[in-house]
Amino acid sequence: MRVIGSIGRRPFLRNVTIEKFESFRNHVDVVDMIGCEDIGSIVTKIQGLPATSKTLCGCAQCGCKNGATENAVVVKALLERLVERGISLGVRRLFVIDGSKALRAGIDAVYGEGNPVQRCRIHKARNVAGYLPAEMGKYVTTYMKAAFKLDASSGMKKLRALAETLSRQYPDAASSLLEGLEEMFTINNLGLSRKLQRSLGTT
Repeated sequence: MRVIGSIGRRPFLRNVTIEKFESFRNHVDVVDMIGCEDIGSIVTKIQGLPATSKTLCGCAQCGCKNGATENAVVVKALLERLVERGISLGVRRLFVIDGSKALRAGIDAVYGEGNPVQRCRIHKARNVAGYLPAEMGKYVTTYMKAAFKLDASSGMKKLRALAETLSRQYPDAASSLLEGLEEMFTINNLGLSRKLQRSLGTT
């Protein structure tokens, strides 16, 4: 979702109070068509949606202000509202998320612990590279991308070996690489096609 009128590729909200978050949720309509493979039905549904734009942030009407993004209360409220709007419980879903601990905990709290979670590979590679010199960061990013194409067992083995090497001189990079490692390979374990893996490996 892009915040209308914002600057930058990935605009986001900070320090949003519960009241302002409730206002945000009233601007969003959830359409659950998971499992539908009929392109005609999907197109018809999209065409039937309201054509009006709904503004949220950066305007006098909304009044949102900048602040923290890691807010467990807000995340849990968002997921609960999704349930209310039709993204129901009792269906096993694949969640693709960044490294937010609040979001990860919220998924388990609201939807249960049985749902597969895939961590964003682009975010992970950027985080690891951020602890390294520029040239080494590029090399590690390329190495990680190659590992993601392997089966889960082989890919994790390669990245653990890489972390072992990095730990000698760049322990923070090694720790970042190992954090949430298994959830970097969820889509591999699910046996998804390479095309789907490319789409679902990043937020």
